[in-house]
Amino acid sequence: MKIPRNLLISGAAILVVYSAMLCAANYFFGSNALIIVALLGVGHSYLAWCHAKSEMDGLFADLVMHAPDYVTKTLSEAMEAHRSKRPLTDSQRRVSYCFKQLTQATPQGEVGEIENPPRTIQELRKAADAGNTDAMFNLGNGYANGQGVAKDYQQAMTWWRKAANAGDADAMYNVGVGYDHGQGVAQDYQQAMAWYHKAADAGIAVAMYNIGTLYAKGCGVAQDYQQAMVWYRKAADAGNAKAMFNIGVLYDNGYGVARDYQQAMAWYRKAADSGDAGAMSNISVLYRKGQGVAQDYQQAMTWWRKAADAGDADAMFNLGFIYENGQGVTQDYQQAITWYRKAADAGNAGAMCSIGFLYDNGQGVAQDYQQAMAWYRKAADAGNAGAMYNIGTLYANGRGMAQNYQQALAWYRKAADAGNAVAMNNIGFLYANGQGVVQDYQQAMAWYRKAADAGNAGAMYNMGVMYANGQGVAQDYQQAMAWSRKAADDGIAVAMYNIGVGYDHGQGVVQDYQQAMAWYRKAADAGDENAKKRLAELAVYSQKAG
Repeated sequence: MKIPRNLLISGAAILVVYSAMLCAANYFFGSNALIIVALLGVGHSYLAWCHAKSEMDGLFADLVMHAPDYVTKTLSEAMEAHRSKRPLTDSQRRVSYCFKQLTQATPQGEVGEIENPPRTIQELRKAADAGNTDAMFNLGNGYANGQGVAKDYQQAMTWWRKAANAGDADAMYNVGVGYDHGQGVAQDYQQAMAWYHKAADAGIAVAMYNIGTLYAKGCGVAQDYQQAMVWYRKAADAGNAKAMFNIGVLYDNGYGVARDYQQAMAWYRKAADSGDAGAMSNISVLYRKGQGVAQDYQQAMTWWRKAADAGDADAMFNLGFIYENGQGVTQDYQQAITWYRKAADAGNAGAMCSIGFLYDNGQGVAQDYQQAMAWYRKAADAGNAGAMYNIGTLYANGRGMAQNYQQALAWYRKAADAGNAVAMNNIGFLYANGQGVVQDYQQAMAWYRKAADAGNAGAMYNMGVMYANGQGVAQDYQQAMAWSRKAADDGIAVAMYNIGVGYDHGQGVVQDYQQAMAWYRKAADAGDENAKKRLAELAVYSQKAG
């Protein structure tokens, strides 16, 4: 992974400072102090790197913003304690253990792990009971993560609240997270918002980001993208990469602001410079679509590779899609399946479905319906509606197994429940033809209508046919023409042909041979064989008449 220039500069600057401290420590306190300073220096350098790379790696990533002063203060105390052979205090140990915490990327919205203080839980509790804020905070972390004690979010919240009431900003944030996710307390977005505000007032950037997210989602408050933007900007000004990304999303979609792809790109770049993989992926999308920038598939590929290298599963999937469809690159099914596998390993359900599709069609791999089914099932188990539909299709067509319309119907229903319009249309087709169910035109019409309302052009065509034939509804040629037009507008050639038939025979419209010829030509140009045949018949008739 290429390290951004700003990270190298900040890292180098920190190393220079600590080099000077090493010299001073060695001069005044000898080699033992030199070792302590070296360890803390390396730790602090790595902390700064973690923060610059991805502030959203967890609670402690946000603490790094305060680390320089904290390290400087505790450093001199630690050196003096070591020289005097006194045990280090919790505060002095906390610097060292922060290093350990920030190497374990904690997902956004979760609390950091306990800092593993060397004292026993009993000693830590004694210190907490005596009013030591760090001990209260650490006890909360211990209970939240089950370190040294049984996991208990209620106890965690109790100790975080005590630390928060004593002024610990990070504990305020943790209490907000508890209410936000209903951990140790009943979920309460208003309480979460209140505690996030306290933490934000104390300078915790991730709390500012979370306030913005609550406004964006309308959790505990009325949905308000403008307020979300306000808080995302505050968090972004404090260096929060995910907030930069979300500002880009707001501009990208025109939420709370006028849609502005150039502004979206600018904010995505800021987030990407801070290591946000999602931003890198969205930059690729803008390049691919030519939004805010000139369309450039090469740039799209470059940014998707960066995002993929940073672990973004969607970017891996998109690289597979690009190779599968030959967009900006030579079509390469083997490269497609390679990237789809990487995305699937990272949990991307769409990639699992795509691997199944390649096995289904023998693209990049030997055709293998059993492998196709296995991958479709993985994707379906992960909630992918397209995979559920594809499983239904394998059963309906008897590919790799005995044909089974009842199983097909069951899987189509799962896909339809997940919003797949093609599956809704296919359920209608099964009812219309009595496959796997008793033939029922009314049920067929009901499912065609659901699919049509969801935008499926095939279902619109089928509704036109049902109205023309009076199946499941009263025969109505005007309705038949209306639905055929909708399907034709979406490129369905046979619907164009049926419109031609309507004009040819005056069904649902005034008979008009010129309109009929025009629609037959459209259908023929779109590949409809019946339209080509009818045009030939009309040409012969015209010659005889002449």
